Amino acid sequence: MGDRFFSARHITGAPGAPAIADAKLPTPQEVAENSGHWTVAVSALVRAVVLDGVPVSDPAVARVAELLAPAVWHELATADDAQYGRPGGSSLRS
Repeated sequence: MGDRFFSARHITGAPGAPAIADAKLPTPQEVAENSGHWTVAVSALVRAVVLDGVPVSDPAVARVAELLAPAVWHELATADDAQYGRPGGSSLRS
């Protein structure tokens, strides 16, 4: 998952992301339906923790992490499928 959170795209986009306390978060359904919401949420999370020094214990960080959790679990399962040659697998890089 490091590629997802710490890719050049997310790091360079993080300074322009909204402050996590002010961010309007999509619903879990919106994230599932449109991967563009994933990018916005990840950028806000990277900005908060890496650039703004918001502790991971902050409730706003927890809300974003919870929002991203289903997508993370899905990607990990998909990568596991690919690693073991099960149908439907793909890599974490997309």
